[in-house]
Amino acid sequence: MHAWKAVTVGLIVVLSGCVNHPLDCSMGVARDDCLPGTNGYANRQEALRSLAAAKELQSSRDDAQCQSYGAAPGSDAYVNCRVQLDNTNTDLQAHAEREKRQRLVQMLNLQNHKYQQPVPQPYAPKQTHCTSTAYGQTVSTDCY
Repeated sequence: MHAWKAVTVGLIVVLSGCVNHPLDCSMGVARDDCLPGTNGYANRQEALRSLAAAKELQSSRDDAQCQSYGAAPGSDAYVNCRVQLDNTNTDLQAHAEREKRQRLVQMLNLQNHKYQQPVPQPYAPKQTHCTSTAYGQTVSTDCY
């Protein structure tokens, strides 16, 4: 009986590493582990193609810029130019990511602020002032 339990636990552990987020992938969420034929897989492939095209375009721009300075491909000046442009591009991307995260945090803070419940105040009864006036055998009391 214990052997079956061990096999079952082992099988569960092995299979848990194979989870591929089928619902997310079918809904189009681009995960690394989406299976071919799902919307997520197609979206991931498109994103990878777009990223490769953007990198190729940036590379050709950097090449043209370095050559416009008179640096010949393969020369030390050309290599240094490309390294500097690559560092600049990396810094710009990091800066853009930081700003994007900051905007997201601000948006989440605003949303959180909208849905916060007001802090309940302790009950403090209002002070009431009353005046009574007698009319014969009748007393009239007004409070404000």
